[in-house]
Amino acid sequence: MSANPFQERFQHMLAASLVDQDTIEQTIALIKTVEQELGLALTEENGGAFAGHCALAIQRLRDGNYETEKSQDADEIVSEYPKLHALSRKVLSPYLRPESAEAVEREAALITLYLVAMTDDSDD
Repeated sequence: MSANPFQERFQHMLAASLVDQDTIEQTIALIKTVEQELGLALTEENGGAFAGHCALAIQRLRDGNYETEKSQDADEIVSEYPKLHALSRKVLSPYLRPESAEAVEREAALITLYLVAMTDDSDD
């Protein structure tokens, strides 16, 4: 794994068997896409929780654990920030399967919450 601002966080997650190395690599790719799309440079301070959530979400989806609970707050944010939600769906699209569609949508809604907090922008 190349150096990244979340390396220590990811190493702890690996050591605790919360995620595997493939998930970490996929998470790093997801983060790079988000940074490019939003023009952000994520650090442990502004994106640590986001990075950890994304790694866990990807691992859940890869493992077929589709039990993420629906969030009413996330549903409200999704309707207010359609561009950020579209980005969330885009970065999770590799995990979309017929049986995972609902879970991917719930995870995308939660990721949208993080994107809103990290950008603190209004979405046209």
